[in-house]
Amino acid sequence: MKNIQGLLKHLIWPGIALTTAGIVVGLLNNWTLVAVALLVVGLLLLVASIAAGDFGVFKLGFWQRRSTQAGTNAAVSVLSVLVILGIINFIGARYDSRIDLTDGQLLTLSPVSQEVVRNLETPTQVLIFSSNADLRDQQLLENYRRYNSDLSYEYIDPFANPEQAQALGVTAEGEVYVQAEPAQAEPGQAEPDQAQPTEETLEDTDNQALLVQTVDLQERLSERQLTNKLAQLSQNETATAYFLQGHDEYAIDGSRPGLFEAASRLASENFTVAPLNLAESDRIPEDADVVIVAGPQQALFETEVIILQDYLESGGSLLVMVDPRVETGLEALMNQWGVVPEETVVIDTSDGGQLVGLGPAAPLVTDYGDHPITEAFDQGRSFFPVARPLQISEVANIEADPLLFTNQNSHTQALSNDAELSIDPNRPPEGPFALGVALSGPDEARMVVIGNSSFATDGLFDQQLNGDVFLNAVSWLSKIENPTLEIRPKEVTNRRLNMTVQQQILLTVLALIGLPLAGLVGAGTLWLRRR
Repeated sequence: MKNIQGLLKHLIWPGIALTTAGIVVGLLNNWTLVAVALLVVGLLLLVASIAAGDFGVFKLGFWQRRSTQAGTNAAVSVLSVLVILGIINFIGARYDSRIDLTDGQLLTLSPVSQEVVRNLETPTQVLIFSSNADLRDQQLLENYRRYNSDLSYEYIDPFANPEQAQALGVTAEGEVYVQAEPAQAEPGQAEPDQAQPTEETLEDTDNQALLVQTVDLQERLSERQLTNKLAQLSQNETATAYFLQGHDEYAIDGSRPGLFEAASRLASENFTVAPLNLAESDRIPEDADVVIVAGPQQALFETEVIILQDYLESGGSLLVMVDPRVETGLEALMNQWGVVPEETVVIDTSDGGQLVGLGPAAPLVTDYGDHPITEAFDQGRSFFPVARPLQISEVANIEADPLLFTNQNSHTQALSNDAELSIDPNRPPEGPFALGVALSGPDEARMVVIGNSSFATDGLFDQQLNGDVFLNAVSWLSKIENPTLEIRPKEVTNRRLNMTVQQQILLTVLALIGLPLAGLVGAGTLWLRRR
């Protein structure tokens, strides 16, 4: 009998554990069967242990014993810790809140991604056709889910589920798709599979599943690409951007260095991109949402300028990127809108250009205007090699918003006749200067002027925020309702220490020989002194 009582006496600890587990699970999962079972079993063990165990609870002087007081204090301490842990787990489960302490907020979605996922109006799925779930991709997808519970994701093994893979046209393992779940039919309406197909419904069906990218061990899921596809899924409106050609502008077909990357990115963001030669057409196409004049090296004909002017007066949108020492023929048109590109270049004496491997003639911009194009840039970096400052004046019925400002440690200098630049480092600063401006005119006409065109060329487009400046300008000019304004996803800062061979040898000698030898000498000296 005593053995049984001794056994029951020790059941108090599993009883406490099961009771606490039942309370925690019940608070977190709304008292499911598992929570109730844990709580009941735990309480039964506690009652059995106290009733049958030899605790001497009712013995005279039991509560005055020192052992009883110590045990009670220990039990209260354990219960207090368990209750505190339960409360912390309850609060953490009910209120999902995180603090991102990483440099540059690497684990937080960009403001644009947050806005896009919040604006999803229908339940949306992200389908990853892969047999292996990557932890980093799952963390990124969970970040999206925190901003909209209607977004879900699923890993599908294409080999175990070939029918589902074939239905979406999956051709390789690792393909990622976004898909809007079909809307539920209202009572009395025909089911989706019974309704008569129309051209509009066919287009909607085509848009319900979009390929995001193909992930593998080397390339993980991209926030930029996923956000772009989610934005395309939530809006069916597309835009057409024409790049003016025929005046030695940058090419967009990849035949030579130019704006191939910029045009490709526009195409991936629901834009239709095409070249435009006004020598072959006497008017701007009717479907043109934006006309881009990117760094012409020859002046436009007067008739071409008139065509562009008529296009603006009818409510069109124009992006003009001009370089120093080039007469574009658009000077009079820009002057009508209150913009005059100066015949000088901006020199940045703050060594900002050195950060991107360029000289002082590539001013670094970290100050942006309050405008939809640049409002999400904060103090991000963009740079404009050999840029012209812009004089901006007030014009009736024209609203001008400067976009890009150089820092105060900048000044302007003129190019020589042979296009060479002699930099005077002792010249006093004159900045800041405006390098870009957004203009709004009558009849919803819009224009953006930037005093440089090379910032968006191949090789520089993906550097810092250069591509974002270009894409956001085109998106704003397109007048698409709720356009997806770009912000570059965060990147891990390179913190590697680059050492010379001599420095590596010195560090190895100090680590393997110097420090152990110093410790040995110190220990030996201390031992000798004590003797």
